[in-house]
Amino acid sequence: EWSGAYQTDNLRLAELTGIPQRQMTTVLVGAFLMGLACAYWSHLTIYYQIGQNLIEGGSVTADWRTGVALREFTQTVAQVNAPMPTDWMRTSYSIIGAAVTIGLVLLRRIFLRFPLHPIGYIIANAYGDVLPAWFPCFLTWTVKAALMKLGGLPLLRRAVPFFLGLIIGHLFAAGVVWTSISVFVSDEVARRYYTVFG
Repeated sequence: EWSGAYQTDNLRLAELTGIPQRQMTTVLVGAFLMGLACAYWSHLTIYYQIGQNLIEGGSVTADWRTGVALREFTQTVAQVNAPMPTDWMRTSYSIIGAAVTIGLVLLRRIFLRFPLHPIGYIIANAYGDVLPAWFPCFLTWTVKAALMKLGGLPLLRRAVPFFLGLIIGHLFAAGVVWTSISVFVSDEVARRYYTVFG
């Protein structure tokens, strides 16, 4: 994954340790290209040898990602074979969503302490009714606003380890505890504790 934050950290480390920036950039680009080639080789090799439907030990139904890809492919083929007229309702919703997001960006540029962030709006509405994320976003915003009101930035910084502990504990429970239990009980045990890593 080519993440700008990691590359910036590496360039800063190079600056602190006296490594020339051009040399570090060359190494980073080389590592990215090497990693990309290895990722393509390993994924495609395993996919063609075993098949994506069987990689995670499941049946031909495979995992969630494969199911989504298959569903989207099926919908695309159906729309190519039998084109549907333009859905103006969905188009108008997309335009309204884009306008609200742009409006939030402009408000944050005009007003220094404008509390609503455009990324929060996008995440909160990303999955619609299927996986509503608006309440966790609202709860997080409310807690942050309360901490800032009560103790300002120092209190917020002191609270960060607590909330990081909640996140790590949640991921540990989902990724380690329930997965370990599912080995002895059933695969369904781990599947019921739904967590998105990343």
